Amino acid sequence: MNLPEEINIIEVGPRDGFQNIKEFIATDVKIDIIKRLIDANIKKIEVTSFVNPKLIPQMSDAREVFQSVCDKVKCLVLVPNLKGAEMAVEAGAKIITMVISSTESHNMANTNHTISASLKEMSEISKICQSNGVRLRLDLATAFGCPFEGKVSIRSLKNIVYAAGQSGIRELVLCDTTGMANPLMVEKTVKELGTESGNIVFGVHFHNTRGTGIANILTAVTLGINNIETSVGGLGGCPFAPGASGNVATEDIVNMFHDMGIKTGINLNKLLNCSRYLYGLFDNKLSSHTLIAGTTYSGQKCLEGVKSERNQIG
Repeated sequence: MNLPEEINIIEVGPRDGFQNIKEFIATDVKIDIIKRLIDANIKKIEVTSFVNPKLIPQMSDAREVFQSVCDKVKCLVLVPNLKGAEMAVEAGAKIITMVISSTESHNMANTNHTISASLKEMSEISKICQSNGVRLRLDLATAFGCPFEGKVSIRSLKNIVYAAGQSGIRELVLCDTTGMANPLMVEKTVKELGTESGNIVFGVHFHNTRGTGIANILTAVTLGINNIETSVGGLGGCPFAPGASGNVATEDIVNMFHDMGIKTGINLNKLLNCSRYLYGLFDNKLSSHTLIAGTTYSGQKCLEGVKSERNQIG
């Protein structure tokens, strides 16, 4: 297997994980969780999303959350459109991720835009970012399958990748929004897109909806992809995509890579302590395997003595 010595893990739980939780999480609790992740030595965290609070009320405190932690860790924020990007830049964001779906149906459900309109906005956002010293990334949603349209055309993916490159984007994340990917599909897609990528560096973001997330991540890593997005505890999902349950748990990936001798720089025990706290906070609704079983050789029972912390949410 072609494996690297080190993997770059980007934690997306405070954004992708929290956006699907209906009950509002108190701002100070969100900040506390992010600080716990920082204490586990996670270097890049997607901390929030600048979106319309009427659509996703959970993100209504985006500015406060971002500004409370932006001097403590490399913060990423997600934006769906030009308005969100303007808000993020005004708040002081230095790394912004825009999201565009590979299919018209999901892009309309997610952003109320056609793909063409989103690509036009991407170009405008890129200009704003460049003039303000902000790095723009692109999340390509439904890259491996759409809950509305099924299989995705590789030509559609290539068109978006090409447009991203033309707009000056140098980092693009292939997102498996509802867990439709499999290792062979990942290999084919990454290799095909490589011919169109130019100077773009790819990352991946897999959902574990059908239990294939870790296998897909490992496949991507063997193909040279080094930027992996995961979520503490396995929290997450897209509120505008039916069946978009659970991200791959950060601790599951860290445990696997550490056992394989691949460095992540993350303190697994502290990460598990954070996940353990979330387990009590969200009524045991986590999909983390390592949290339940313990790390591979420790035999540690991570959930012993866990008490409900749900009264702290809000």
